Amino acid sequence: MIKTILISFSGGKTSAYMTWWLLRVKYKATWDEILKFHVGMDELGNTVHLIIIFANTSKENEETLDFVRNCDEHFGFNTIWIEAVVYPQYGKGNGAKIIDFVSAKRKGEVFKQMIVKHGIPNMASKHCTRELKATPIRALMREKGFAPKQYETAIGYRIDEPKRWKGAKKRKAQILKRHLYYFVDEKPVTKLQVNGWWDIQEFNLMLDDYEGNCTLCYKKSEPKLIAFICKMIYYKKEDLFWGEMEKEFEQFVTPGKKHNKKIKVPIYFYRGHSSYEKLKEKALILLKDIHDEVGLQVLIDALINNYNPKQISLCSESCEPF
Repeated sequence: MIKTILISFSGGKTSAYMTWWLLRVKYKATWDEILKFHVGMDELGNTVHLIIIFANTSKENEETLDFVRNCDEHFGFNTIWIEAVVYPQYGKGNGAKIIDFVSAKRKGEVFKQMIVKHGIPNMASKHCTRELKATPIRALMREKGFAPKQYETAIGYRIDEPKRWKGAKKRKAQILKRHLYYFVDEKPVTKLQVNGWWDIQEFNLMLDDYEGNCTLCYKKSEPKLIAFICKMIYYKKEDLFWGEMEKEFEQFVTPGKKHNKKIKVPIYFYRGHSSYEKLKEKALILLKDIHDEVGLQVLIDALINNYNPKQISLCSESCEPF
């Protein structure tokens, strides 16, 4: 019996640790250059094929791309890098093309193609993950001759993030989609453990937790978004893509949704019907009092930990013994 497992490598630390554990510990897999997958054995002696895929949205942080490349070079992941091929006609799902670290797009080219067809994604319409990751990954698997029911997908959910996996409906969906949550069900792992494992490796993902893989993902909280914008503006590396997309496509509604009364234009990326420009305005106000990198870090810490950066003490009264 041969079992095929697709490892969905997001480019984050948890999925990278999970990939290493599956290849080197659980299945002790070796790379097969001809078949383009790792070959291992399960506890019953059955052959296991492991295929590792990373889908680049063209809006990943450069540090994420560096991290995936380093995992390939240091751990022998031999990840298959892909990008979505967005077909303009409605009713035709995205395809996939194989890329590499050098050819990976970095300026939002693929992301914009998705917006041209499907509009601006946000919390009410989370189609970017579907169109830029899930659909092209499935398309590539079909090209390799694997129908959806012929393989299982390993996803890096941890035991300490129950919102992503806990509940009868989510568990039922997991079974239907043939998803495997190894760090929940077989080897429970927490964020602390993931960070601890990476702390002793030769390299790490050079991003703070609030930055995430996608530069200004709408799933982040507003304080984290403002923190990231503050950092980019301070270092003169502002990511203008998100504001440009809103200006160009804020009035665009796909033909299939034009009669949906719940959709209100203009359409923006962020929670509370907030635009990039509104977030930038808030960031600029906070940056007026920042004069050095120490002040910037204090501001960022305050934003991501939800306290006032001008508050000297977090206690209302002082009680020094001397």
